[in-house]
Amino acid sequence: MPLPIAQDSVLEPSAQRVRCVLIDEQVLVREGISLLLRELPGFELSGEGASFQEAMRQAAFQPPDVVIVGADQDRHAALETARLTRLDYPNAQLVFLLTYLDEAYRAQCEHAGVLGFVLKTSPSEALQEVLMEAFRMGQKGGAGGPILVENARLMAQRRGGSRNLQVTRREEEVLRLIAEGNSARSAAAVLGLSVKTVEAHKFNFMRKLGLHNRAQVINYALRKGLVRLPVAE
Repeated sequence: MPLPIAQDSVLEPSAQRVRCVLIDEQVLVREGISLLLRELPGFELSGEGASFQEAMRQAAFQPPDVVIVGADQDRHAALETARLTRLDYPNAQLVFLLTYLDEAYRAQCEHAGVLGFVLKTSPSEALQEVLMEAFRMGQKGGAGGPILVENARLMAQRRGGSRNLQVTRREEEVLRLIAEGNSARSAAAVLGLSVKTVEAHKFNFMRKLGLHNRAQVINYALRKGLVRLPVAE
């Protein structure tokens, strides 16, 4: 089932286009993703290639907003690409495309400055959502911020087998209160729970949904209709 896209995830026609550079050694994979990027509204594929140098040469060395790296073929080379990107274009955000992601490699990527991941088993909407979120974080000076993991439910199922990842009613209540701006202490008072219990519910729903910070919690709650934006007077 395609991931829901936030209503503001597509740029307005008058807004700045997100300049992307794509690096992947697999030609067929690269061609498919290139075609997708060219069809996405609000995005611009500046360059592509099997290496960082080739892609940036095609982009006339214009600074990209997001660098997309296929990390399956040679994971060490992908980390080197991340290092070169951070060195030459510190304002560019890094998104890795992978078939699978283990915790050890994720830690290496985080250290290298990778902001987002998209599994190749994800729908195309996932790529659009991660690229847009990475761009927004870059605009806000969010380089080095929390790593975004798309399709986290599928990844957790692979790691944990038949573990149930369904968000419980109580976890959803805590999510809604946190999204509305409540602290764990105030949410505990509203629900008649201890702060430790609320923190445990918060940890659980964030793990299940692949959320990593309050901004993502708010975005998720808005998309699911759990909270609403205040109407301007």
